[in-house]
Amino acid sequence: MIARDVVVNEQAFWNWEKQKVELHSNDSLKGRRDATSRLHVSYEDGSDSEVDYPILKIRSLAEIYERCNMVNMEPSNYQELEGYVDSDWAGNAEDMKSTSGYLFFLGSGPFSWISKKQEVVAQSTVEAEYITAAAASNQAIWLRRLLADFGKDQSEATFLWCDNKSAIAIANNPVQHGRTKHILVKFHAIREAERNHEMKLVHCKSEQ
Repeated sequence: MIARDVVVNEQAFWNWEKQKVELHSNDSLKGRRDATSRLHVSYEDGSDSEVDYPILKIRSLAEIYERCNMVNMEPSNYQELEGYVDSDWAGNAEDMKSTSGYLFFLGSGPFSWISKKQEVVAQSTVEAEYITAAAASNQAIWLRRLLADFGKDQSEATFLWCDNKSAIAIANNPVQHGRTKHILVKFHAIREAERNHEMKLVHCKSEQ
């Protein structure tokens, strides 16, 4: 989950007894106690405690959030959330179901992705791409809210790059035509996400 844009503060350590972040110079550290990477730190009052490096022994997303002030985001050319979507139409020979795939980037690092067989049989490549885009849209909305909790609000709509122009046209057209009326209602939530400027389907070439 840690991308190349994330740099750990080398003077930040996690105090296990006090359950908080502390800044220590190398002079105050007595060295490793054992193979667990925990170190002893000496305080001015003569007491000592156990600390370790910030990104080690993290067991949950909650702990990452709790220790998030131990890392810094370096400036990069692009730090907004963006995603890429694609599908493999009728790729399963047994039930002819398609496979959805999407990948999200934050800065230069990929951190959320999936490859999963779709729930329904798509009748065309357009429908398979549209279903994939709908799933990616739901993930994008959740990621935007998660990043907001980390103080990384996304001020602009999240771009979802898709190589199917027809799927993009369906998402942008609120009118139900005969070609789309059989698609389950839940997949049309992508239209509301576009109207709310939470995400935007953008065309890209398949080679990209």
